Amino acid sequence: MKKSFLMGLFLSVSLLLTTLVTPVAAADQTIDNFSGWSAIVDFSSKVVNTEGAHTTNFFMKVFQGILESMTAFILPEGLVYKANIQASDLPEYMKYGLAGMTENQVIAMFNSQPKVDVVAHLANEWVPGFEKTNSVYAAGYDDLMNAGISDIWSVTRNIAYIGFVIVMIVIGFMIMFRNKIGGQALVTLGNSIPRVIVSLILVTFSFAITGIIIDFGGVLMQVVTSTLGSNIQVYNPVELFLGFLGQNAGYAATTGGLGITAIVLGIVGAITGGTGVIVGTVIVFILTLIVAGIVIWGAIKLWIVLIKSYLTVLLNVVIAPIAIMFGALPGNDAAIGNIFKSILRGVLVFPLAFAIVNLPYFFEEHGFSLIFPESLAKEGVGGVSLDFFIQIAKVVAIYAAASAPSILMGIIPSTVSKSAGDAAGAIKASLQGVPFIGGMFK
Repeated sequence: MKKSFLMGLFLSVSLLLTTLVTPVAAADQTIDNFSGWSAIVDFSSKVVNTEGAHTTNFFMKVFQGILESMTAFILPEGLVYKANIQASDLPEYMKYGLAGMTENQVIAMFNSQPKVDVVAHLANEWVPGFEKTNSVYAAGYDDLMNAGISDIWSVTRNIAYIGFVIVMIVIGFMIMFRNKIGGQALVTLGNSIPRVIVSLILVTFSFAITGIIIDFGGVLMQVVTSTLGSNIQVYNPVELFLGFLGQNAGYAATTGGLGITAIVLGIVGAITGGTGVIVGTVIVFILTLIVAGIVIWGAIKLWIVLIKSYLTVLLNVVIAPIAIMFGALPGNDAAIGNIFKSILRGVLVFPLAFAIVNLPYFFEEHGFSLIFPESLAKEGVGGVSLDFFIQIAKVVAIYAAASAPSILMGIIPSTVSKSAGDAAGAIKASLQGVPFIGGMFK
């Protein structure tokens, strides 16, 4: 019911906006909040047919002030006084607002894929003293070492090695009691020992294999970037959470990226028929807040999805040896494949979401237009500007990018037993019960 309502609302708004569409230059638009005050005073005076101060004038100005304050908090870069908010003595959250801070964090997450120096890792594992004597290792591997991922992985690897003793004992009992691996196949030394040997090798090199998968995702990210020509720059992700709290949001640029401000003003300009500077009336502020809320909510969903994928990759690096050890048990072959599939899905979320978000910008940059073929329309076959529809597509792309994990789950499905699926469903249900953000885990 909820999905049907949202779809109907979206189609209704789209139909309404289609009738109001005019070519706009979204990047050059701002809301003139100063002219808005004059307009509201003039309007209220005409409504009551009285000049000067009166009750209607007072309440309309108060309402106007509330809306303007909310817009300044959420989208300060969309107002005409944006040049004044870049003063060095202002806090970062006042300069960028909720929209700018959210956009900065999404950009940072796009450039925060876990990185593993596979060669340095293998050298550290097999060459004594490599970490202390090789300066290249110290430079390229420092972040991962400081995060403690390598040390934690070493602990889980050693636990897995010990666990293989238990696995061998279990296999021995299964052979003694002539257990079957599904169907009529019996557990034997011939079908158990090779699996144990392969699992031991995979445990030893699981960190390196994960690094190769991560490097593959990095290559895809570079391919997408070069193909779509994105101008999103690389920023330091270390300040990600502090930046989101407004303590250090200034490291990311205010242009490029998702372009939240440009999207909001482009849609508002199309609805109101304004270009360039839009007079900040009550209607304009209300529309701005509604559109900004829709866009920012999608950006926050995307940001949480990227964080979940980031943490999933790091967690899988740590638990991979344990999962591979359990995969050595007869009849549990899917465990090994699932752990590497999970890592691959987590890594591919970044280039896939990045491509989806940047696709409308690619169309906008190349100036596509909608032209009806002459065989279908006898008259009016000229091009129709897609500026407004591209702004709508940018909003849709943000929400579509947030569903990247679901898309990848359909492409790279897991082989999960019923008990494991029930456990995962219980965890997911508990996360959905979290206030405010629980709906993002559906």
